[in-house]
Amino acid sequence: MNLLAIAIATSTITAPVDTLTGADFDPLVEISEIDALSLENHGVLYAPWLLHMPDFFNEALIGDLIDYSRKFTGTRYRAGGKKPGGFDCSGFTGYIYRHIGITLGACSSAQSLQGEPVDPANLRPGDLLFFSRRAGNKRVGHVGMVTEVDSITGHTRFIHATTRNGVIESSYPSDPYYRARFISARRIL
Repeated sequence: MNLLAIAIATSTITAPVDTLTGADFDPLVEISEIDALSLENHGVLYAPWLLHMPDFFNEALIGDLIDYSRKFTGTRYRAGGKKPGGFDCSGFTGYIYRHIGITLGACSSAQSLQGEPVDPANLRPGDLLFFSRRAGNKRVGHVGMVTEVDSITGHTRFIHATTRNGVIESSYPSDPYYRARFISARRIL
């Protein structure tokens, strides 16, 4: 399976970024195809590719994503909001993923088509959870991002922008409200 990751180039590499190959990186890295990914907020020299990377690389990136998302806890809700002055649910997840150079769709239903489907029993931090607005409805109307997974129970915590409380963390599937509205999960990283 291809994992979306970033190959960090060191100052010892003198070749132009677009001519680098897998031989220019650690032997565990295999470049499979070029991808237009940027890390403008990280201030490092980088080469953007889709890579076959060990999981520990993605874990560091996901850890950064989770830490960054939690900085916005308590930010107020704003319909259509996509910035720290106020977020709606998809505006929040889109803003968080842009921090690491990944563009998500503008609404929760568009985001629900991105990445790879994930079985709820195999969730991990960084995965997106999609919910309906009403129990039993199958139309996506809300999105949140997994921040923690209990390895024993499989219960997760996820961060999302709610209309009543702004950006908060909630539980799934232990919270009956979200269990009744769950539709699907997707893995972006």
